[in-house]
Amino acid sequence: MSGYFKTILVIVALAASVFLGGLNQSEANSIFSFLLPTQNLNLDQNNRSNKALANTYSTSPPIDYQIYGDSFTLGTSGQRYQINTIRLWTSYGFESTATSRDMTTLPSNILSAVNLWAGPDNGQPINGQVNNQIVSLQPQSVTSKRVWYANGQNFLNTNDQKWRAVWQFDFTVNWSVQGGQIYHYFLDGLFINASGFYQNIPLHVANPALSGVSSRNTDATYLIFDIGTKTITSVQHNLDANIEINPNTGNGSYMLLLLDN
Repeated sequence: MSGYFKTILVIVALAASVFLGGLNQSEANSIFSFLLPTQNLNLDQNNRSNKALANTYSTSPPIDYQIYGDSFTLGTSGQRYQINTIRLWTSYGFESTATSRDMTTLPSNILSAVNLWAGPDNGQPINGQVNNQIVSLQPQSVTSKRVWYANGQNFLNTNDQKWRAVWQFDFTVNWSVQGGQIYHYFLDGLFINASGFYQNIPLHVANPALSGVSSRNTDATYLIFDIGTKTITSVQHNLDANIEINPNTGNGSYMLLLLDN
């Protein structure tokens, strides 16, 4: 087949869980995932699995700021994957109790500020890597959905001990990635919080060892990207971003275009 371009269309259906052992259905329908935690939720700071990463700035829009993210690798060298959907999670908006449903819709000004940055690793040491290939993915669109943890709870903010709503972001993208290549991604989105300060939309992360879900795609490390200097900082803190790539489309299957040349 040398010199020819071979296209293989792979359809992963409900039966995929048969081939993927003990993974739950959502994991079986993903090509890369570290899903929302199901255990050790909203405990004290040291023992909880669910956390969120964000910075607070001044009352004026920051010229330079940092966004949080992580990395993934798909397949092996020589393959190419067409990514259609990337799913991330956040916590936003006050809830009155652990299980209240006060918020049902994410404000449009918050959703319009959300943006996904991503790009390949450039082969330099990750901590302090200057990477101009990390860009806002284009084209992209994003939708939000109100979700709760497996125990029906909202997110408990450790700093003020108040409850926050949990939201699922589904980014629709048209992104071709190389197999065996490390890619970095970051959640962007500045808004004015209840105190009048600008802050990031939080990136939901979890402690793999405490999460209760498959941690096959984790390394207990998350990343920070500086918008101004294009610098990546690696933080080893037993936390990984929760993500699902090519998630279930709703009918129990998804289609992945795998180009092998």
